[in-house]
Amino acid sequence: MKHIFYLLTILPILWEMMNISSPKKVHEALKRLKAIKKYDDYSSKQKALSSMMLGYIAWTLIGLMSFQWPIFAIILLMSFIPKPHYTLRWLDSFITFLLLAFIILNAYQLKIDTYHLILNYFKS
Repeated sequence: MKHIFYLLTILPILWEMMNISSPKKVHEALKRLKAIKKYDDYSSKQKALSSMMLGYIAWTLIGLMSFQWPIFAIILLMSFIPKPHYTLRWLDSFITFLLLAFIILNAYQLKIDTYHLILNYFKS
């Protein structure tokens, strides 16, 4: 199951790479999506995007149950920050991309206990 879960990281990484490569286009598409009030009025592409976004959120919530839960919590908390301008969306995507890359590296290579690392950082 671990391998399947971390294999699914490809989808969030692709989403963040798309945000990094064309933040204006993604920002405008998400603004149009928010402007539509009823789900029945969505096009098939907008429904697919909504489904993928829900999958991303579900994947992040499942990640909160792993040993890397602080990183998943950071990703989840960053999603609550409003992004009124496309430069903030780009910055958010860049940071999230780095966190996703760290999640993969940490799961298979580094094996750093991020919770204890954070606790030790704040101890005096």
